[in-house]
Amino acid sequence: MPTVLVALTVWAQAPQQMNYQAVVRGISGNPVANSTPVKLRFTIHDGSAGGSSVFTETINTTANQFGLVNVQIGSVANLGTVNWGSGTKFLQVETDVNNAGSFTDMGTSQLLSVPYALYAANSPAGATGPAGPQGPAGAAGLNGADGAQGPQGATGAQGAIGATGAQGIQGVAGAIGATGAQGPTGIGVAGPTGAQGPQGATGAAGAQGPTGIGVAGPAGATGATGAPGPTGTGGGQWTTNGVNIHNSNTGNVGIGLTAPTSKLDVVGRTKITYTNLVGDSTDYFLIVKSTAAASSWSGISFDNDAGSKSAIMFMSGTAAPSFNFYNSNGSAPIACNALSFNVVSDITKKTDVTYLTNTDYDGYLKDIRNVESIVYRYKNGDNGKLHLGFVAQSLPESVRDEMPSPNRNATAPIGVSVNLADMTGLLLTGVKALDNKQSELELLVNQQQQIIQSLQKQLNELKSKK
Repeated sequence: MPTVLVALTVWAQAPQQMNYQAVVRGISGNPVANSTPVKLRFTIHDGSAGGSSVFTETINTTANQFGLVNVQIGSVANLGTVNWGSGTKFLQVETDVNNAGSFTDMGTSQLLSVPYALYAANSPAGATGPAGPQGPAGAAGLNGADGAQGPQGATGAQGAIGATGAQGIQGVAGAIGATGAQGPTGIGVAGPTGAQGPQGATGAAGAQGPTGIGVAGPAGATGATGAPGPTGTGGGQWTTNGVNIHNSNTGNVGIGLTAPTSKLDVVGRTKITYTNLVGDSTDYFLIVKSTAAASSWSGISFDNDAGSKSAIMFMSGTAAPSFNFYNSNGSAPIACNALSFNVVSDITKKTDVTYLTNTDYDGYLKDIRNVESIVYRYKNGDNGKLHLGFVAQSLPESVRDEMPSPNRNATAPIGVSVNLADMTGLLLTGVKALDNKQSELELLVNQQQQIIQSLQKQLNELKSKK
């Protein structure tokens, strides 16, 4: 849009700036509307209107309701770089209204006396004038504040020792001390033996003595064989062999029940009292032996009337003997051998499987941060060895178990234990959570590096334009 600028005032203004006001008018001659964006480009030429440029700057502003713009030349570029004492200077003004993208030259005019006041700031000093007469003496000033206290003087020499004072009065007598310990018993000489007393009365008769040992008479003749006695009930199933006794019966033996279902079926508590005669691990108090192949399973089952069953199965005769713990559904959640301790984690043995997300990882990482690490000793046994571990109560519920009381009548647990399988899962989840955090940090670092590179490029472009 064509514009006409009418300058109103131009004057010098410290520091190193000049005020500039103008009314911006449209092609119709009317002032432009309020808040119209206006760019003003000022150029100062040296010596003539077409002379070399010694200063240039562009100022962005807006017109007010009267079309008036008010700016300070030197507010963007440094006006102090102009050498005002080197000759005449001319000011060229160009405008860009409404961000049209191009400037319109509004003319060039000579700067007269007012801007040269800026030259006075760095002009050479004039000759020194004569000294003026001395002024009258000023009134006496106020007393100054007290000075700071000086340093402490050196310690004086020690004075002479004074005369000895009079003796004080005697103190009150102290309390009587406690009685001392009794001394040892004295050793006296034994007195002479007294005279023998009179004989006492005759005592009662003593008990009869044991029967004397006589010579045995000759053995009598062997008597006739008696008639066979009746066969006892079941007694014929047992056979003695020296100090041993065995039963060749192909059925079962029951103690405490009439219908045994195993070779030996006992109802009631069974106690085994045993003394290790050999003194090493080759002497066992309980032996479970399988008659199958050399590498075979043997086991002990623990059942109840409700149908629950748990078992410990042993594999022997292999390079790595092992045993498994089975539960009532036939699975083996724990397996051990001579080289490792295993917990079943097959996906086919699991149900209600839910895969964790990054948000879940953050939650489990927080659980790990809340675990309280300690060093400790067990109250009973272990010879006072120092252990490194954690407080089970500070673990999340997913890895805690209650320790049931061995007393079946007790309802309260005796403590808190740790599920090692779940603990392994918690620690692995924590590692994955840290890996996710590291990936997020690496992404953030890459983004920050890109921002830094972009800012560095912009900075280099700004430096190149100066």
